[in-house]
Amino acid sequence: GGGVFKPATIIISMSVGTVRTIAAAFFPARRAGKIPPIAALRDIAQDTSAGSTTRRVIGLVLAIIGAGLLAKGLADDSAKFVGFGVLGLFLAVTTLGPVIAGPISRFLAWPIPRIKGITGVLARENAIRNPKRTASTAAALMIAVTLIGFITVFADSAKASVDQSINQNFNGDFLIDSQTFGQGGLPVTMADELNALPEVQDAAGVRVGQAQIAFGAETVAGVDPAVIFDVVDVGDIQGDTAGLNADDTIALSADQAEEFGLGIDDTINVRFPSSTEVKEFRIVALYEREDAINVNIPIDYLFGLPAYEANFEDQYDNQVIVTLAEGISPEEGRAAIEAVTDDYPLAKVQDQAELKANQAKQINQFLALIYLLLGLAVIIAFVGIINTLGLSIYERTRELGLMRAVGMSRRQLRSSIRWEAVIIALLGTALGLVLGIVFSFSLVTVLESQGFNTFRLPIGQLLILSIVAAGLAVLMAAWPARRAARLDVLQAIATE
Repeated sequence: GGGVFKPATIIISMSVGTVRTIAAAFFPARRAGKIPPIAALRDIAQDTSAGSTTRRVIGLVLAIIGAGLLAKGLADDSAKFVGFGVLGLFLAVTTLGPVIAGPISRFLAWPIPRIKGITGVLARENAIRNPKRTASTAAALMIAVTLIGFITVFADSAKASVDQSINQNFNGDFLIDSQTFGQGGLPVTMADELNALPEVQDAAGVRVGQAQIAFGAETVAGVDPAVIFDVVDVGDIQGDTAGLNADDTIALSADQAEEFGLGIDDTINVRFPSSTEVKEFRIVALYEREDAINVNIPIDYLFGLPAYEANFEDQYDNQVIVTLAEGISPEEGRAAIEAVTDDYPLAKVQDQAELKANQAKQINQFLALIYLLLGLAVIIAFVGIINTLGLSIYERTRELGLMRAVGMSRRQLRSSIRWEAVIIALLGTALGLVLGIVFSFSLVTVLESQGFNTFRLPIGQLLILSIVAAGLAVLMAAWPARRAARLDVLQAIATE
């Protein structure tokens, strides 16, 4: 459809922007109002925020609350509490920024004096001397890197989880996907055609639909129990899956059964889209892995074909899983399968490697959009670094002039400013990466029941992120450094 532009969009945007700007100005205004008149007349700024007892107490309280909520979320598998816990930790790090900025900056900057000599020493000491300014400058970058690091690690863990699930659950050689969900699909006769081929040992179709269970719409599947468990590995099975050949039976995932407090021979009520009647089904089996039946979505409720055909008007296979006969090469098997599927435009034949690549492609498409949006946050962060360095140069005019007067060259001064920007960028990047990794690890842990079974750190990507952050810091510091180097020495050190 066309674009929609309402007056409320303008009103809300302007209101939020104005209110947030006023709120952001409150603390600097309060700080400015507390400056003693004599101190304001002097060209000296002294930062004592790192030693603030109030800041330390508030930061510690926020850290304890955040850690407690995070622990509760991990214990209860609650993504909500994990989110609140990470928010608490993030606020704690922000509050304690001036306290931790000095020690962390000193640690991150230890090789710089060895690389750049006296200019490296000055860059490090300038970053450490005013920890509040350093922390506030790094904060915007920390937010951006936290989000980018979280998305990067979470997405890589998602890809690793998909690969692990396919390796663990998928016993077939090929998957034929309908590339649809809910509407249309593959004809149910395709599985019979494939089973008739001498190159094929088993071909099992999976039908997918929606039904109301426990007051909510749930995804259910219909399968042939005589074949499906030969081509997928659902883990431990309790009960007898042969019972699914009746039209009043159902199998549940073990996790879903535990959530409902149900077991073998208990009953569960189901209402289908084709009728207002609520039907009762007897549970004949429980299976361990709900993500094994269908590669696109976990299946917690499994019907045999008699029950599925009796309650759904449309009969299509969402997927067909194929296992080749013994001695048949993948090339021969694909050729035989495609001779059947070529008549069906929606059918997409994939082996295990192609299946993994296709799942990864979907995640990468999502990542591209997220990175595009987060790129703006990175730009804002580095604009903040430019502004802060520019202001700090104005504040340190006499100091910079004095260093030039005692023999510091323009080149050394520019180098010092650039390396100070690198230290600030490394501080923001380091804090952001830690928070992003903690957040992603916690979320992957609590989403284990949703198929996230592997946590993986993309070391290479995170290293590139750190290098890019440092490189952009040097680039963004070029203007402030050039401005500092062009200061007139006599005017800079003049007192009147």
